[in-house]
Amino acid sequence: MFALPREKKITVFREVDKEHQSQIAQAEVKRSVAEVIGDTIVSVVETAGRVVEKVIDKAVEILERIPFPRLPWSGGGRRGGGGCYITTATCGYLNKADDCYELNTFRSFRDNWLVNQPDGQQLIDQYYAIAPIIVEGINRNPDREKIYSRIWEEYLSKCLSLIESKEYSLCKTMYIEMVNHLEKEAVCLES
Repeated sequence: MFALPREKKITVFREVDKEHQSQIAQAEVKRSVAEVIGDTIVSVVETAGRVVEKVIDKAVEILERIPFPRLPWSGGGRRGGGGCYITTATCGYLNKADDCYELNTFRSFRDNWLVNQPDGQQLIDQYYAIAPIIVEGINRNPDREKIYSRIWEEYLSKCLSLIESKEYSLCKTMYIEMVNHLEKEAVCLES
């Protein structure tokens, strides 16, 4: 190659340089295309995420406006008769109306989540069997206002917060604990 005349050497070097420049340019184009594709994918995924969030928000908004039918055991009284329940009685002692936020939230939890759990209906039935007896015992107690205040502070206010943060299973566990505790206290008072 060095034996070539000067003009030929320059031509060869130009061709080699063009080839080298072409390879660099191709690599740069590939890198740029990959960058554009990557940016497009990120943009599509972000947009899809925002769309999904909006769809979920809209669905929740619509569901919250649907008046669910009252189930046979929902509402303020015992199936087949009158009577008070622990949450209703406690809210009553706190001067809250039967349609207050707290009671409506607990009823919605029961009617829309608890009843749909594998053991939900059984728990509800057990509750309706024992709750009127517990409330009756509390109402006969001269310290009933203190008892209802304690029920609110130790259990119901915490259950309400759990429902609000959609920690339904934890709420269910705490409510069961409350009923079991109150049932034991009622048995002790009757003995």
